Amino acid sequence: QGNIEHAAQEDESCESDVAELVRARMEGYREMAEGSTAPDFVIRDVHGMSQRLSELPNPYVLVMFWASTCGHCTAMIPELHNWYMNENLLDMEVIAISIDSSSVHFENYVSEMEMNWITNHDPLGWHGKVPTDYHIYATPSMFLLDGERKIVSRPVTFRQFRKAVRSLNY
Repeated sequence: QGNIEHAAQEDESCESDVAELVRARMEGYREMAEGSTAPDFVIRDVHGMSQRLSELPNPYVLVMFWASTCGHCTAMIPELHNWYMNENLLDMEVIAISIDSSSVHFENYVSEMEMNWITNHDPLGWHGKVPTDYHIYATPSMFLLDGERKIVSRPVTFRQFRKAVRSLNY
């Protein structure tokens, strides 16, 4: 039973605590189905460079929303990063957008992980433009996009991500 309580506490830190926001976002998220074009955006990465989704040259992009306080995220990110650095035969770019409410938590986690992909922190968290446009209501939330920036898959776990990648022709 202790594990159930821990899991419930962990899930709470991974979801917005505003019930109306969650309900509205869940409805919008359902509309972002496979085959839909993902919303374009411009973000400033941790190095101060502006990155526009539609201008990335990569044939595939994974857009991932995460938070350093989300246990599911912090468990998955090292696996995903290892895949990105060692198994990425697709020339896939990853855009990892943190919705941490604390920039200190974000900065500490990023400095520990030394992520080599595009990393961004949205200081407005759940209410930021990109999380809103993508109808994010929980973390991690991932969108695997093709070269036309159409949604190929919305994996929830690293295992689902790997399965989605294997289904692509490479």
